[in-house]
Amino acid sequence: MLKSLSALAGTKELDMTGRDLTPGEIINPITGSKPFDPRYDYNKDLRENEFKYEKGRPFVYLKGLERLAKERGIMVAQAIRLECIGNTSHYGVMCTYQYMFDDGRMYQGSADATIKNCDGNFKLYLTAMAESRAKARALRTAFGITTCSVEEKSDMTVADDPELGPIGADQIHLIKLKAAEHNLGKADLGNLLEVPRDFKELKKLSKEEGIEILGRLNKLSKNPKKKRTKKTRVTK
Repeated sequence: MLKSLSALAGTKELDMTGRDLTPGEIINPITGSKPFDPRYDYNKDLRENEFKYEKGRPFVYLKGLERLAKERGIMVAQAIRLECIGNTSHYGVMCTYQYMFDDGRMYQGSADATIKNCDGNFKLYLTAMAESRAKARALRTAFGITTCSVEEKSDMTVADDPELGPIGADQIHLIKLKAAEHNLGKADLGNLLEVPRDFKELKKLSKEEGIEILGRLNKLSKNPKKKRTKKTRVTK
């Protein structure tokens, strides 16, 4: 793995506040990319506009994953398998996509797109859908992101996928983003949503509870408070 000039010299790199930068935050001066750091939480690098919400559940756009990949430095990106599957009543396309990054690490993702797991007009573009889903899976694996992508889901996915287990790091990150958007502090968030007052205690919640909290925060975004305007009297 290539190191930055200061790292080669045996010195530390600091941010504007004097904090030590992790390997995943240091930009390589030669390639302009960020070396991969398995200790770094890449969920934090996803932006608010790179998520879509359905029934309170977050889905990440492929464009967001591709942005992270470009910052990391892509050496190879290619489809290594593309074939038709199924029969006339349930046909589709299977794709395996592969990425290799500047640090030499390689990741693959496989996905299918059929007339039964694609919605609306997307059934007409099964090859493109299979490739997009395979890309998303490869990149989610590369960055340790568990949130399902927009491209991978269908109406059936949202309706049938049970939400079990503890809340995910991606959900906690989005809850904090939404809370900051509405200027909600710890106490405000607790009073409004009936959740633990300390953000650290969010880890004790389940995925289902996380989805409910995000749903309530999204409603705040859709229903902003209207500013009251003073009525003026018109004199004849």
